[in-house]
Amino acid sequence: MSPTRHGELPSSRPREFWGNGRIEGRVSIEGVPAARRVRLFDVLTGLLIAEAWSRRDGFYRFDFLDPARDYFVLAHDHVRQFNAVIADWVRPEPTVYP
Repeated sequence: MSPTRHGELPSSRPREFWGNGRIEGRVSIEGVPAARRVRLFDVLTGLLIAEAWSRRDGFYRFDFLDPARDYFVLAHDHVRQFNAVIADWVRPEPTVYP
C-alpha cells in the first residue's frame, strides 16, 4: 500500500473506517523530534488502515477516520537503532471539516 499525504485513507479502504475523526501526534527519539514511518491499525481486526511518515518535527496525522472505532498507532525506527513504539486503544478526535 502506498501511503497518501498526511496519512489520508486510500479509496480502497472499506467504508466502515471512514468518518470525521482524526488521530495526530508526534514522534520523538530520546526527546528529539524525528521523521519516522507511522502506521495505523484497527484494534479489533489488526487491519492496516493507513501509513505515513511523520514530518521532521515529528508531527503526524491520520484524517477521515471513524471516531467510533479504536485503533493502534505503530511508529518504526527505519535506521534500526530503537524498537518500535505502540500507542494502543487510540480513539479519533471528531473533526468538523469545512
